[in-house]
Amino acid sequence: MQVEQIVLNLVRNALDALARVESRELTLSIRRQPSTWALTIQDSGPGISQEARQRLFTPFNTTKADGLGLGLTLSQSLAQGMNGDLTLAEEAHGGAAFMLTLPVWEVQHEQPA
Repeated sequence: MQVEQIVLNLVRNALDALARVESRELTLSIRRQPSTWALTIQDSGPGISQEARQRLFTPFNTTKADGLGLGLTLSQSLAQGMNGDLTLAEEAHGGAAFMLTLPVWEVQHEQPA
């Protein structure tokens, strides 16, 4: 449920950003590394200014007229609570890209006696 909340928040933010541009592209990609999963949500929106980047995960920081500024803070906190992280990934082609990394959990199956 926590992962769902994080992804939903990131997709909503991306859709808000895409509403401000003509060329709209939203990409979700996931890859497994040896000990983590990495989910990247990338948009072709206007990007994030240097000024906004410095306060990105600060509570009550928002660039939206109707936002509370808690979405990214809460999402990062949820990720860290699962021994993961949420970061702004560098995007060379404009837009914004956020990466959610979570540990790979191994499920142990009991062998019947």
